[in-house]
Amino acid sequence: MIHIYYWQQYKKNLRELGAITRLNQNSEGMRDINVGDTVVTITLSKEKSKTFHKTKGEYAIVAKFIVCEVGENSKSSEWRKYGKYFFYAKPSDTCFFDIKRQDDYEPIGRKIHDVREKYYGQGHQGSKGVYEINNKSDEKDLTDYIASLPLDMDLEKKK
Repeated sequence: MIHIYYWQQYKKNLRELGAITRLNQNSEGMRDINVGDTVVTITLSKEKSKTFHKTKGEYAIVAKFIVCEVGENSKSSEWRKYGKYFFYAKPSDTCFFDIKRQDDYEPIGRKIHDVREKYYGQGHQGSKGVYEINNKSDEKDLTDYIASLPLDMDLEKKK
């Protein structure tokens, strides 16, 4: 299965933690992720403007993870501040993509996931922060799109 994970804190997390391969979130959709699944993370690739103006390449795919561990962070875990649930992928099973050299992911994202909100990112807030792709055709379209993305070589070297 492929899951889409909206990584809102992407830039902050990488700045603080480096090329991480463990992600955490409170979304109940995290409970549907299993060992062996693929998680594709998306984020805003441009700085948010106060008026939410659209620009080419505003949303991008950050990374692709092949999951090797899932679970719930204990209340005493240092990771709990990032979210109740987690998944982990080995660095060798993770690819980071160059978000500055991508076309806007939103048209593909809207086709794969029925986002009705005017602004695409609003369709990924709260409980909608992680969701599973249930259609084989959509999985293929996403997989084909990902295969064309340029890697972020700086992050690839740091993992």
